[in-house]
Amino acid sequence: MSFLSSALTSILLLTASVSGLDHPVIGIPVILENNTTQEQAVTLIWYSPLRRGNSTEQLTMAPGERITRRYPAGTKLYRASKEETDLVMN
Repeated sequence: MSFLSSALTSILLLTASVSGLDHPVIGIPVILENNTTQEQAVTLIWYSPLRRGNSTEQLTMAPGERITRRYPAGTKLYRASKEETDLVMN
């Protein structure tokens, strides 16, 4: 489970500075990669400045698989652990 932990921990707040714009910039890419030899379940939670509340996505990534997602600038992105996911779902 540590293949994304350090990457997503360091991406708690996605920011982009574009001079002259007062609104969020769409489309900051985040690449998720399973660099293990086993299938991995990943739960992502994000809070976008463009909508109220949070959004959640659950992925199952094959060994070596890479997935690209795009998020608006200012999005707070977290990886939920299995324990956190179980707590919320129960």
